[in-house]
Amino acid sequence: MVAKTFCVGLIAVLVGLLYAEHIQAAQWKEYASDSEGKHYYDKATLTQPSPGVMSVMTSVLYGEEGKKLYLVRRQKSGMTNTGFDRLYYRLVRYEMNCFSAAKEATVLEVWELSRDGGTLDYAKAGNPAQWTAIPEESHLEKLYKTICPTKR
Repeated sequence: MVAKTFCVGLIAVLVGLLYAEHIQAAQWKEYASDSEGKHYYDKATLTQPSPGVMSVMTSVLYGEEGKKLYLVRRQKSGMTNTGFDRLYYRLVRYEMNCFSAAKEATVLEVWELSRDGGTLDYAKAGNPAQWTAIPEESHLEKLYKTICPTKR
């Protein structure tokens, strides 16, 4: 009985060690707040896929006004708003070009989610090298200043 308990415990520890890197808890840090809502980034997802480029997962927790404005933008773009009465937050995976003299970012993936985490919409960008200028004084500029290493 003791040997069986020891084996089960050892297996549980080994499985935990094997999958520990996949079980990392999100480390959300607020970096901006605006008319859209509160913006966060997940420190656990911050990586450098190539020199001078930072990748990070972000989230916006919509305020009522931000949600209304976003739904209007979706509608004007010809996108459906069916089921979006449940919209609560958005996850976006960005890459930021910290190397270039110009502040630039690109969107890699976007999830539109309900309060219970249900996916309302998902989109994957086609080309991560399509950089777009980051507007001054935007939440993206604040994110850029937060995650890009200081140039010396």
